[in-house]
Amino acid sequence: MGSRFLFYTKNQLILFMFHHFQKFIWLVCLYLIQLGMVAQQHNFLHYSVDDGLPSSNVYKTVQDSKGYIWFGTDMGLCKFDGYNYTTYTTADGLPFNDIWGVTEDHQGRLWLATFGPDFYYLENDSIHKITNPHPSPKGVLNYKFHVDSSDNVWIQTSFTTNLLYRYDGNALFQYTLSPSTPFVPKPVSPNMPFFHCPSGIYVLQDSSLFKYRDIPYYEILKKEQGLYWGEFKDRFHTLDTSRYFYRDTLYTATKDTLLKKILPINNCQTPPLSIKGTDAYLFQCDTLTFSLNKQLERSNQYDFLNQLNYQSLGTDKQNNLWISTKNDGVYMLPYDGQNTQTYTHDSKGNKLNINAIVQTQDGKIWLGNDDGQLYFLNESKQLTSIYHAFDLGTPIQKSILALHTSATENIFNIVYQCDQLQSFEVEENGNIKAIELDQYTVEYINGRLYYVSVKDNKIRHRFCIKSVSQQQSDTLWFVCSGGLGSWVHQAKHFEVHTTARAYALAKNNQQIWLGQPDGLFLYNTKTKKTDQLEQLKKQYPILQKDIRALALDQNKHLWIGTNGFGNYQLKNDTLIKIEAANNTIVKKILLDSDNTVCLASNKGLYAIDQNLESKLYTTAQGLASNEVNSVFVAKDAIYIGTNKGLTILEKKTSPQADNYLPFYIEKVWIQGEQQTLNLKDVQQFFNLNHRQNSLKIEYVCLSYESNKDISYEYKMSGIDQDWKSTKQLSIEYPILPYGQSYTFDIRAKDLNNRYSPQQYQLTFSIRSPWWETWWFRLSLLGLFLLFVYYQFRRFQEKERQQTAINKKFAELELQALQAQMNPHFIFNSLQAIQDFVAEKDERASNKYMTNFSRLMRLFLESSKEKYIPLDDELELLQLYIELEQLRFEPQFEYLLDYPEDLDICNIQIPSLLLQPFVENAINHGLKYKKEAGLLEIKIEEQGPLIEIQINDNGVGRKRAKEIMGKAKKAYKSRGMQIIQERLKTIELTDNIDIQIAIKDKINDKIDGTSVLITIPLTDYIEKN
Repeated sequence: MGSRFLFYTKNQLILFMFHHFQKFIWLVCLYLIQLGMVAQQHNFLHYSVDDGLPSSNVYKTVQDSKGYIWFGTDMGLCKFDGYNYTTYTTADGLPFNDIWGVTEDHQGRLWLATFGPDFYYLENDSIHKITNPHPSPKGVLNYKFHVDSSDNVWIQTSFTTNLLYRYDGNALFQYTLSPSTPFVPKPVSPNMPFFHCPSGIYVLQDSSLFKYRDIPYYEILKKEQGLYWGEFKDRFHTLDTSRYFYRDTLYTATKDTLLKKILPINNCQTPPLSIKGTDAYLFQCDTLTFSLNKQLERSNQYDFLNQLNYQSLGTDKQNNLWISTKNDGVYMLPYDGQNTQTYTHDSKGNKLNINAIVQTQDGKIWLGNDDGQLYFLNESKQLTSIYHAFDLGTPIQKSILALHTSATENIFNIVYQCDQLQSFEVEENGNIKAIELDQYTVEYINGRLYYVSVKDNKIRHRFCIKSVSQQQSDTLWFVCSGGLGSWVHQAKHFEVHTTARAYALAKNNQQIWLGQPDGLFLYNTKTKKTDQLEQLKKQYPILQKDIRALALDQNKHLWIGTNGFGNYQLKNDTLIKIEAANNTIVKKILLDSDNTVCLASNKGLYAIDQNLESKLYTTAQGLASNEVNSVFVAKDAIYIGTNKGLTILEKKTSPQADNYLPFYIEKVWIQGEQQTLNLKDVQQFFNLNHRQNSLKIEYVCLSYESNKDISYEYKMSGIDQDWKSTKQLSIEYPILPYGQSYTFDIRAKDLNNRYSPQQYQLTFSIRSPWWETWWFRLSLLGLFLLFVYYQFRRFQEKERQQTAINKKFAELELQALQAQMNPHFIFNSLQAIQDFVAEKDERASNKYMTNFSRLMRLFLESSKEKYIPLDDELELLQLYIELEQLRFEPQFEYLLDYPEDLDICNIQIPSLLLQPFVENAINHGLKYKKEAGLLEIKIEEQGPLIEIQINDNGVGRKRAKEIMGKAKKAYKSRGMQIIQERLKTIELTDNIDIQIAIKDKINDKIDGTSVLITIPLTDYIEKN
């Protein structure tokens, strides 16, 4: 071990020597004590002009029946919901901006005390005026308003000694009291139309005021006290129908006198404030403000009010105290904060950062702070500072981590952070003395701290204490960077049980639960073994996370605080998550006497009962800071150490506030347009069109003590699967799909996890556009079916027509065939063949017979087709013309002319279209010509058309008609009529327009007829 000291520095040697003189240092320095009373403080919520108040001068603060707070100021009337301020001024209809009183009637109207002869009230965010038809020349100030049980509004005006007004909702009535009435009458209570005057009590009967009781208060008190009028007027106050007080005396009215009782009041100059929910009254007398209980005994004292230049006091439905000041806005002291005491500095002005709290057997509460200072509180809650000179001159941190008390002796241990342990004994005279740890000392070696045995100078253990056992015990159990350790101060025995780093422990007889970076473990002090809890960790993997706080309640249920992974209760091997303390990091867990579990967290102090119902204490409830370092629960109070001081939360049986958490949906915007809401109906329905699918919903929960720490849980059915949470005061749904209904549910939860009693529900039914509605789709289906039916019928009609056309076409083709094969042509052809046979001209007869047979075959084949190639048509014409030439004398000539490049094989024309025109030219034109005639067929291509021209130089149609008329039996050809019907049919069926133009050639030289046939060329080529 000797070689170890070769590495010591000079300072380390001095340190080693210093520890051997430690007892002497403590005896000299530890008792440098300065006693000092530290003033009690309260953590107010302060509302100023910077927050939104219209003025720092606030006359009055009241709460209406809906829960909103109203401020009467010299710059207007202000409405407050805990978040936002809405101010009404002369621009909104007020006659003056000075508003020093607000009174609500049973209809929710707010009557305003201000200047002017007329009266004003606010309803539905609008200022309304009641014109006074009988204004008093002195009545220029509306002083007070009172509402009776019949909803009559009674109006008192200052500077008027005998006028009183009543408004019944329709008309304004004026009452004149006795001219001797020396001051403004005061109603006994809002529910009774009794009015007190010094000359007696008046009651309203049959719309008139009558004297109810004749008690000359003023004369009695003047005779007894020697009062003058002004003093009597200002300091004589009414408690109820028969009790009054002046200065420190309570007077009870009998038939003709006043019985008096001396009260614990000193020169009270302001009317008492009735504390809602109780029979107590709040008084301000000189520099002292306090309350009297129903026995008229002093029950509570409010010293802090004397530090504020306040003008009025008020309480809301949660019994939060509202303080209106003349030049500093409004202060609000939450109900829970009224039973707290907070110490932020010691008597030297040093800031208090309390890390450890413990109580010794003599009843003193001992405190340790971050600077290594030690304090104690006596039974009167006087904070005493103990300054010591414990400074080793080394990097040792002097912060006091924990305090531990003995179960049998008046001894407590101080654990410093890091590595220093010191024991103290509290003597009978109240002094404390250090107990020498003569078996071990602390040494600083190579940058680390060790416990070194004094006996053999051996290093026993290096440790950095993280937490100590909460139980009062003669053995101090602690966990540190080196594991689980114990210290027995009587035996001065130090022992290390485990070597794994640990942060928290909870002891139950021979079992010690350990919270380590790698999870939860269980150590048995008898068997010296550590249980890994493998099955439990397999079932709950969260138990393998970093654990920083542990505690066992009276039912031996283990409470667990993790390092950011949630907080839990292990109950009979079942792990239950503490939802109330979710997303918080718990530093310590302690137990109250009623088995309430206290969680010291970075968000305040959670008090959780066995049903896991919780209450959160924060700065809004009087804590010095939300960052809670330590908690000690005594019989009468909870001591809460924070990084900004000590807060004592007294356990008083004081009046509880109403379970009142009003919540309102204030505005609903649909497509940017605000909707009209009925605030009394928590279920409202909106029927919207498809364009009204953009929603914005604004809401607010009136929980002033929560100081905006309010969660809003909402769900829109059809959009949100689960409840969502937000702290915003509005929710937007920019585009909701149309064609369905949505139900919006929302509720509020304050900082104490209380839910608003009414859960609002809004239903939005967004209609589909007309083209997507069922009736439109049904109509569309009906129209479609009608269209299908129409098309079907049209198809049937077209098929019928087509069938008829085809039948007609077949008939026309047959008629055309019959027309081509007229009897004269056949007879003449056969006669010519017979002549050739008779003349034994076998060659000519065979040729004629062959051509005739071929012509008949072409007629028959062409009549079967609707369209044939042009070259087939020309071949038929050539055979026909040659046969006709045989029977003519003299023979006529014919000429067929068309361009060589004309593709007559691929040009399709209606079958037998040209033959009837050639027949007419031969039989009606050339037949009656005396000399040889000429038949000319000319074919030309003109762009998308083909023109076929048939010319003859016969006698013409007129001359032919005359000749045929003289004949007894003239053959009537129907070929032209059939051609016209065929062309109409083709145009109808194939949309092909074939034009035929016939004209007579009449001049001095040539007669005859010309036929021009125009056929669209392309259509035929594409179609065939």
